[in-house]
Amino acid sequence: MDTKTVIELLCKHLTCLTEISMEPDYFRLAKYNKSSPEAIEAFWSVLYILSTCSILEENKFISFKNYDKITSTKLNFAFLQYKTVEFYLIPENDVYNSRELLLALGWLLASNNVIEKKLKSNLVNCSLGQECSSSEILSQALKEEIDCSTLENEMKQIVHVCSKLNHNLKEISELLGEKVKLTTKVHAASINTSGLTHLSVFEMALIKRLTLDNKSPQDHELIKNLQNISKMIDFHLKWTKRQHIFYDWMTTVIDESMSSQKSIYTEEFRQELMKFIIILRQLVKRKMHNFENDEISNFSLTPNCTSRLLRIQNSETETETWLKQINDDLIETEKEVEINEKNLLKELKLMLKLIQNCIRV
Repeated sequence: MDTKTVIELLCKHLTCLTEISMEPDYFRLAKYNKSSPEAIEAFWSVLYILSTCSILEENKFISFKNYDKITSTKLNFAFLQYKTVEFYLIPENDVYNSRELLLALGWLLASNNVIEKKLKSNLVNCSLGQECSSSEILSQALKEEIDCSTLENEMKQIVHVCSKLNHNLKEISELLGEKVKLTTKVHAASINTSGLTHLSVFEMALIKRLTLDNKSPQDHELIKNLQNISKMIDFHLKWTKRQHIFYDWMTTVIDESMSSQKSIYTEEFRQELMKFIIILRQLVKRKMHNFENDEISNFSLTPNCTSRLLRIQNSETETETWLKQINDDLIETEKEVEINEKNLLKELKLMLKLIQNCIRV
């Protein structure tokens, strides 16, 4: 397979993964730093989606969504430690330096294995991953008012909330057990169906609706999504076998970039770099400030004592631990007292030598 075919395959794969239309001509023109506004927009969009996915795999609490797409993309690459300064020089309205975007995309694909990460993310969030994924439960605020007028009322309220919590935990456990039983029945009833080990609950329900001609518009959309997922997996299998051809071609892009004599260090690009550095400094200062506040709050609010629940559950072990700790502290204290006594005796002896000629009155 030649380079042109592999780039076409990559474009189809990226289009399926990100829903951003990528064309092989974008790559060909970007090699020689020639491009169009549509190509620049497509590159920035793909870089933003893939870099965000890569960061979420490492740390789900890192997000730069408060900034525009281009600034967020640059911050994502800075977090991923992309060290090419020319990438951070590109301003928002630039349509001439597409080669730097292509090099950034090649680095992201090679160093972070981001295509596989994005594929896994899409599969988990699609209908096929519903059976194995854990749905997020949104916490609701307690609407009922708590009567804290007296200590007795407050204790009663605490007991009431604990009872509700225990009841809900018991119900959740029973529902999970029932879900496992029903899922097992579906799996057992669909063994070796269509060459598969078994069908999932979603697949079984969809087949049942299709068999009974009870297909809804939502089912048409689900079938379309399943077809797209099938294409995505097929493209990924082909890409993993032939991706080395693309990386070989990327070395020619690097050579072309090295041989180019054109400098992009103009005044406009320097200003863009200064803007990005200022944003980075603000982010670092904010992070350090939050870190210091967290340290202070944790130091002042976290009690250094053993939980009552632990004492109740395993009182003998806790008591033994406390006694051992007290004995160890006592031994250390006795050693310190003994050392201090020796030092004091030395000082007293020295003082006696110094006052040999003292006159008694």
